[in-house]
Amino acid sequence: QGDKIVTGACDLTSDPAVVWNATDGAVLHRLQQEGGAIRLLELSPCGRKAVTTNFFNGIVIWDIVAGAEERRIALTAGWLSGLVVAPGNGNVITSMDARIFVWSGATGGLLASLQLNPTILSISLLAHGKQLVVFTGWSVYILDAASGEPVREFGFQGYDARTAVVGGGDVVGACGHV
Repeated sequence: QGDKIVTGACDLTSDPAVVWNATDGAVLHRLQQEGGAIRLLELSPCGRKAVTTNFFNGIVIWDIVAGAEERRIALTAGWLSGLVVAPGNGNVITSMDARIFVWSGATGGLLASLQLNPTILSISLLAHGKQLVVFTGWSVYILDAASGEPVREFGFQGYDARTAVVGGGDVVGACGHV
């Protein structure tokens, strides 16, 4: 909605995400996820929901207007390395190890899973929201965000990229020689 700021914390114990009023800086809500501090945080494109993960208890979808938990998605094991919320349908897309998971924002059910290789370092959506950028360090994969189907792959040919940035429809890899 443009009038709220949501922040997460780095303390590994129990720090919540905080919803702030962007105009006067007042704290509106503290979003406390059971099982530890917030690890990843993403706002929905509509600006009314936040999605958080922590080290131990899966994914939580929050209504940031009400400051209340809306839905919980349980994970069986592992830490998520990436989190995005798809525009339109509000589906939650996550990465863990070498897998991409697409979760229904409405029900919390698993819609799709895709195995890639090697380990995924980060994920993000291109500006139009229709394609997912998956960064592994050796390659960048562009996937259809709705189906998970591969669209294109960019290899770094002899370089091990350390990070990738998405902006204005372009993917940029900051590389260091192998």
